[in-house]
This record gives sequence, structure tokens and C-alpha cells, in this order.
Amino acid sequence: MLDRAALLLGALVLLLIGAPHLGRAPGLVPVALVSVPLVLADVRGHRLPNAVTLPLLVVGAVLAPTAGTLLAVLATVLCLGVLHAAGGLGLGDVKLQAALAPPLAALGPEQVVAAPAVGFAVAGLWVLVLRARGRVAFGPFLLTGFWLVL
Repeated sequence: MLDRAALLLGALVLLLIGAPHLGRAPGLVPVALVSVPLVLADVRGHRLPNAVTLPLLVVGAVLAPTAGTLLAVLATVLCLGVLHAAGGLGLGDVKLQAALAPPLAALGPEQVVAAPAVGFAVAGLWVLVLRARGRVAFGPFLLTGFWLVL
């Protein structure tokens, strides 16, 4: 039941937010299909499964096979990798944002930069408002940034 609900919610997000961009960024479809399951996995277990993020990266790259896509993925891994190395970000978050880079790159370099920035801003507000302590699942915020910058 939950799997169907997650897929329906992903389809709704795609329809409401992503539909105008599908011609330029068909990689939005797989992101929509896995957004809700990834949020649930990260919130429940602080894990973003490689079995989802890595195929998402491959599919996104296949659907947007350009030099800009490769550059977007490499820049994302480099920038967020630094945050991971400093202990401020999980490796799953780095892989997720790398997987989100191809459809963002298909829309433009601004979206590649803006999506994680918006994710960080929303996460910061969330932590301030809720006075959250300890570990915070960051994947949901990366996905929020992704969908908001479209």
C-alpha cells in the first residue's frame, strides 16, 4: 500500500511541478518515482540506498548525455564531497545530489547550483524553527530544493 501511495505522490509532484519541463529534462520522471521512497528511507533510517541513488544517476546521465551533465555531476561530487569530508554531510547525500544533477543540468547550470543551495536553506530554517538537535536526515531537503528550483 505504501509503495503505491509513494508512487502516486511522486506522479502528482511530477504532474504539478515537473510537467512543463519534461521536454527538456525527461530525467525528472525517475526522480519523481523515487523521491517519496528516498525521503521515507532517509527519515526512518538515515540511509539513502545505493540501490536507488546509483541507478538514478545512470538513468539521468543516459537521458541527458551532454558535457554539461558530466560537468554538473563532477562539480556536485566535488563541492558536496568537501562537506562530506569535513563531516557535515553523509555520503548518501552526496550521491543523491549527484544523481539529481543530470536533470538539473538539462534545465541549466543555475538549477544545478540553486537546488542544493535551496535545500541547505530549507534545512537551516527547519533546524532553527524546530530547534532540532543531533542528526537530521538531509536527503528530504535536497529533494525539496530539487523540486523547488524547477
